[in-house]
Formats: sequence, C-alpha cells, structure tokens
Amino acid sequence: MLAPWVATTLCAAFTQNVRNVLQKRIKERLSIAGATFSRFAFAAPLAAVYLFTLAIVHKEPIPAPTSTFIVYASVGGIAQILANVFLLLAFRHQNFVVATTFTKTEAAQTALLSALLLHEPPGFMALLGIGVSFLGVLMRGVTR
Repeated sequence: MLAPWVATTLCAAFTQNVRNVLQKRIKERLSIAGATFSRFAFAAPLAAVYLFTLAIVHKEPIPAPTSTFIVYASVGGIAQILANVFLLLAFRHQNFVVATTFTKTEAAQTALLSALLLHEPPGFMALLGIGVSFLGVLMRGVTR
C-alpha cells in the first residue's frame, strides 16, 4: 500500500497535467484572459470549501486576515495569475511540451527564491530531490 503522501503526490501530478491539457483546450475557445479567469473562478469555490472543511475538521475558527497576510496573498495571487497567462502564451507560441516542461522548474525556482528572500536554504535531501527533478526537466527538453 502506498503511503498517503505518495498517493497524494501522484494524484496532484496527474490532476495538474489534466488541468494543463484543459487549459490548452479552453484557450482555443477563449482569449488568454478568459482562460485564465476561468481557471481561478472555478478554483475559488473549491478553495473556500477546503478552508471551511479544515476549520470544521480541526475545530478551529478561521483567523481574521491581517494586513500583512492580505499583502502577501495579493502578491502571490497576482504572481499566479501572471504565471498562468505566461503559460498560455507559451502554449500559443511554442507547444504543449515546451510550456509544460518550463512549469516543472517551479521546485528549483521556489527553493532559490526561498533561499534568497526568506533566508531558508534547502537541506541536502531537498537539494537532491530538486536536482533529480531538474535533471528530468532537462532530459525532457532534450528529447523533445
């Protein structure tokens, strides 16, 4: 039997690829802005359900957002929206494999930004995992 984190990781990877395929298809019918809006408009209710489920399961109230939280959430939200726009633009100008391959460098990008901005350098095992992932991305790009 798979450990819960392995099953969750595999499910997340699969659904992320399905989402990218659907985004590519919807982009053919809508503008890039429309396709991006649809992604976040459909995700918002799911995020709310998840938040309320966590609050109920853990019997904790939902904390009131602070101004610092709102700033960080806004910057993160804008970054997500822009990243999605750039992904769809890459779909338009390149192909699905190139665009998806670029998105798979996010672990390395997150580790780098975390080390630079938050002064949280990744540990050895994290670096090893990022290295294996990055090698996979490079191999995927070469075999294209």
